[in-house]
Amino acid sequence: MYSIGEFSRLTRLSIKTLRFYDRQGLLKPAVVDSDSGYRYYQPTQTLVAGKIQYYRNCDLSLKDIAELLKLEALGAEAELLAILEGHEEMLAERIASMQRMQRWIRSLRTSRGSSAADGESRRLGDPDGPIEIVAARPQTVVAAKKFGDYEDVFPLIEELTDFALSQSLKIDGPPILLWGEAMAAGSSSPGAAAEVEVAVPVSGRFQSTSALFRRRLPGGDVARLVFRGARSESGRHYERLFSWIFENGCQIDGSFREIYLNSPGVVKEADYLTELQVPILIGKKRKDSRRAPRSRA
Repeated sequence: MYSIGEFSRLTRLSIKTLRFYDRQGLLKPAVVDSDSGYRYYQPTQTLVAGKIQYYRNCDLSLKDIAELLKLEALGAEAELLAILEGHEEMLAERIASMQRMQRWIRSLRTSRGSSAADGESRRLGDPDGPIEIVAARPQTVVAAKKFGDYEDVFPLIEELTDFALSQSLKIDGPPILLWGEAMAAGSSSPGAAAEVEVAVPVSGRFQSTSALFRRRLPGGDVARLVFRGARSESGRHYERLFSWIFENGCQIDGSFREIYLNSPGVVKEADYLTELQVPILIGKKRKDSRRAPRSRA
């Protein structure tokens, strides 16, 4: 028989882990010396240790592992298979979720690489970023609409990203939330229930479906603000942006855009970067003291 130290070296399980598995009833020593309390293991128990390690690598819980070992000892193959099949479904869902996140990160890497080239990153550290007028370029997007609120946005972004990649489209920029004309005309509560449109900029040929469609976002002058922080803070930034627009004699000229420059789950909420764009007509009475530099978006 092996001492616990020898068994630890053979199985590559720490002594602390072996003692824990003993308390959990997963891998009890063959003999415990009544005087010294030393644990001793049979050579055949290395097989059990190997199975436990394998099941743990498959992300099974200790409770499930204990049940599997029990069923295996009883020869109850049908019950054992049922547990493993249930776990397989859970793993498939987790893998799909991780693959969606991987695709999201790839799309963000592509889009941020292009924006960094024009010095965009220099303006992203300010939680109350400056407001400026820029010339937004036209963009082809794959888009989806629904009546809803912020809770509906990110599932739609995942759906659009999956569609774009399935069609071998190049993702040309970060995802965009477009608030509809009714919202742009005067609502003071961006994020409340309204007709929302989510879009992902793409290049390449594809056929629209009943739910996902191609459209061209127009270019033109926009008032832009980039802020860092939770999306729940967007309301006060919209207020800043709208006040700036009206104070400078400009007129809102279309649906405004909320552009997500990084991804939930990849960075902390405090580090979310969101760009707000409002299409505008520039009035003749813009105050020189608030004049903003022009640049390309």
